[in-house]
Amino acid sequence: MSQLVDESPNKARIQQLAEKLAGLQAGLEDEKILRIDTIEQRLSSLDDRMKAAAAHDDKKYRAMREAVAKVSESMENERKAREALAESKVKELQIVDSRLQLALEDEVSGTKRCGETYFEGIGGEDQRIALGNCPREQTAGRDGASP
Repeated sequence: MSQLVDESPNKARIQQLAEKLAGLQAGLEDEKILRIDTIEQRLSSLDDRMKAAAAHDDKKYRAMREAVAKVSESMENERKAREALAESKVKELQIVDSRLQLALEDEVSGTKRCGETYFEGIGGEDQRIALGNCPREQTAGRDGASP
């Protein structure tokens, strides 16, 4: 009997320790679940903030990209316009040069003795160039001076 009595307080003590251990394990499990939930909430909040920031940045940079594209397009159009203008001016200068060259050749060859020649100048305006002294006027002046 003494063994039954000895076992009873030990069994009670073991039972009591087992209950405390089970309570501690349940508390630890609850604490672990609570920490996991807290971490998941923080991650979810962080994810939402990251998505919002990414959307905001995307909107902001989209506007910048569009502005840069417009400026690039404008610059390209201006460059093409400058190239076209330069090309047309080169052609105009070539035309003026060729007309002047023809006029000089005619003057030198004697086909044009008096007068003026016309050529289309820059901007489409007619320009007049005197080709030199008229030999007839010089002759007439000398003839008129001689009695």
